[in-house]
Formats: sequence, C-alpha cells, structure tokens
Amino acid sequence: MMLSYSLLTEPCVLQRDTVNTLIVENVTQYRKIAEQMILGGDGNICFFENEEEVDKKKILVIHDYFCLNLNDRKFLNRIYAQLDEEAQSGEMMLKTVTMQSVIAQYLEELMFQTDYNIVMEEEVNLQELFKAAGIHIYQEGESLMNKIVDYIGLYTQMFFSRLVVFVGLWEMFTPEEITKIFRYCELNKHYVFDVERRDGQEIFGNKILFDEDLCRVI
Repeated sequence: MMLSYSLLTEPCVLQRDTVNTLIVENVTQYRKIAEQMILGGDGNICFFENEEEVDKKKILVIHDYFCLNLNDRKFLNRIYAQLDEEAQSGEMMLKTVTMQSVIAQYLEELMFQTDYNIVMEEEVNLQELFKAAGIHIYQEGESLMNKIVDYIGLYTQMFFSRLVVFVGLWEMFTPEEITKIFRYCELNKHYVFDVERRDGQEIFGNKILFDEDLCRVI
C-alpha cells in the first residue's frame, strides 16, 4: 500500500509489519490532515493499492477513543439487514412467514381491545422487530484496549477494511499498549497508519517526519 502526501516528492510505501506514523510538527498542517482523516472529503493525503485509490469506506479512522460503540447505528443496520436476508431465505422462510402471521393476528386482537381507530402495516417489518427485541452486539470487555480491538475487528469484518488510521495514538497509549493493538492488526493483515503532532523517542516503526517548517526529516 502507498501513501501519497502533498509534501512528499514521491509516494511512500506503507509497511504492514510495523506501525506507519506521519508526524507533522506544523500545527496548521497537522490540523488539516487530522480534519481530512476525521471528517473525510478530498485533501492532500491519499492511499493507493495496486495503483488504485483505496475506497474511503474501507478505511477505518479512529480518533475519539472513548466513544467507540459496537452498537453504533452503522453496525446494527448492517446486522439487521443480514438477519432480514437470512430470515427470508432457505429453511427460515417458512418459519418467518408463520411468525409474521402469528404476530399480525396477535396485534389485530390487541388493537381490537382499544377504543382508538388504529391500523397496522400489512406485513410485520422484520428489521423493526429486531430493533424492538433489542438485538445488539455483546461487548466482552470493558477496558479501552478491548473496545478498540473489538471495534477494529467488527468494522473490518463488515466493511472489509484493510487500513486502520489512528489520530493521536501515541498521545493516548503506552508503547506496550500500541504494540498489542498493532499485533492484532498484523494478525488480521491490516495496515496501521497513525498521524501525530510531535515526535518522540518512544515512537517506533516507520516514521515519516516533517518539522515546523514542513521540511522532511530523514
């Protein structure tokens, strides 16, 4: 995978066997990069693989480490859609039709007990039923590390992401913790890219450093 950045004279190869860190000490330029990574849209940084730009939907960007939610709407909608598809195919189809009929009959009898002029849809909406039943993803661990790893695993499983981008990773975690995150990504064949404001001796891996004057430091 290649990194194209306006300050680079040529694309830079991202290594999959280590953490790739872009360090931009110029705060204005760093903010622009962080904004592009977090908010999306076109900018001065792109990723390429096999000479084609990587689809932005397949890039997982993590920046707000305390608000990662496995039951985010984008995940639940994908799960509900998959359950809906399963419910209406194969051996489950007959059970689904029977279940919908039973629920519809129950609701009609229930509505008859009221004094209101109420109606219902002709067919029970399965995805609304999944939501009403509270179907959600089980979170095994409560630690921040577990949440990050679980979030990466779920996102890449659903959206086939091969690139995980962090913003300010070294500001939040120790080298030992970052190593654990990277090892998980490496095991699942993900590239790891991080954007930082400051350099430090603890930052290991493939470093791409630009100083305050936006000069490349080799």
